Amino acid sequence: KVFLVSKPLNGYCEAVHPTTKKKYQIENGITTPAVRIADVSSQETLDEAKRSIIFPYTKHNNNWYPIDETTLHDMYPKAYEYLIDCRDILCTRDKGKLRVKYWYEWGRTQGREALGPKLLTKTFSKTPQFFLDESDTLFCNGYGLFPLQRDIFSLDIPLKVIQMLLESKVMHYYMKQTSFQIDGDFQCYQKNFLEKFGFPQLNENTIQTLTDLDLSERERFISNLYGIPFSVVEEYNL
Repeated sequence: KVFLVSKPLNGYCEAVHPTTKKKYQIENGITTPAVRIADVSSQETLDEAKRSIIFPYTKHNNNWYPIDETTLHDMYPKAYEYLIDCRDILCTRDKGKLRVKYWYEWGRTQGREALGPKLLTKTFSKTPQFFLDESDTLFCNGYGLFPLQRDIFSLDIPLKVIQMLLESKVMHYYMKQTSFQIDGDFQCYQKNFLEKFGFPQLNENTIQTLTDLDLSERERFISNLYGIPFSVVEEYNL
């Protein structure tokens, strides 16, 4: 809630203090594009939901290092002023025992890169939603699925086809069977459930068929690929 800010406009992003609601200008140079997946409602709204995040790091020899406090103060005085005003909030993380060199660092070390293309999904969703993001935008409040590096002997499966399988009624059927549900009929899409969802053997003809079929025909085709009667799958999608 401290680090996420608005999209850049005229060289600055806008930050709002979580407690006082005071508004601040943040230099664009210390931010990077980011999206809170919980704010995305559809593929069409993905770009609209993208914001910026304060990113107090610099890269050296493929490793990320925090910007030292003097540099932060001198190069980004407006961001520094805002972070100083949020210092009490930042210092309460992990009950005040956050192990970082500088108090304005992120609380976690992962997620500093999210090179596209990738599929983004919410942690909780009523139906399977996987948003295709071909940019390097960072993300939070959800999960990212990244394609493995292919060798010359591997079949190149377009991420769009993977998206079709993950958003299918078969996927919804699988999550209903294996995941847990919270109020409002929301299923949990955490990693431990997602990673056990297998893919059928695909060839170039199958990939082309999946691409060409309309949604209704595609759902039946996917159900057949998994060897599950479509009538059974439909019971979980009413």
